[in-house]
Amino acid sequence: MRVYLPSTLSAARVVLADRMVPVGLGFAVTPAVREWYARSDNEEMEYALLLDAARASLRLLDADPSAPRRRVVFAVDVDDRDVRIRNDLDRGVVEIRRPVPLAAVRAVHVDDVDAEAAVAAAAAAVVEADLGGDDAAFVVDAADGYELLWYAMQELADFF
Repeated sequence: MRVYLPSTLSAARVVLADRMVPVGLGFAVTPAVREWYARSDNEEMEYALLLDAARASLRLLDADPSAPRRRVVFAVDVDDRDVRIRNDLDRGVVEIRRPVPLAAVRAVHVDDVDAEAAVAAAAAAVVEADLGGDDAAFVVDAADGYELLWYAMQELADFF
């Protein structure tokens, strides 16, 4: 199963050192996602989940003011047995039960430097947006206007 795991550059540094992506919540094409996006193909569903993981990365940035203001998402392939579907949290949310070795990381998606100001503003507004604040939602949506760039796992070290 392909899972999109939100992260930060600070946490990614630890991933490189430990050679493992830690357990946690991510986003995957689950039966509920397939039902919701019934007219979409797998690629479209995965892109939507990548965006959900990018939004979750904003919450991690809000919790870690020292992290560089760039969203990070790991795309990993894991055995279905190591994933617990968490529909109780939201459609497409899954819990990874075991750390993921670097060999299972298929890509790392990271914001370009040009996105830092928008991402910083979005990270500061994401909780208010989650609580229904329209102005905050507008700020968070502005960060979505910046596409995450695709990197191979070997390129992650170039960020440090």
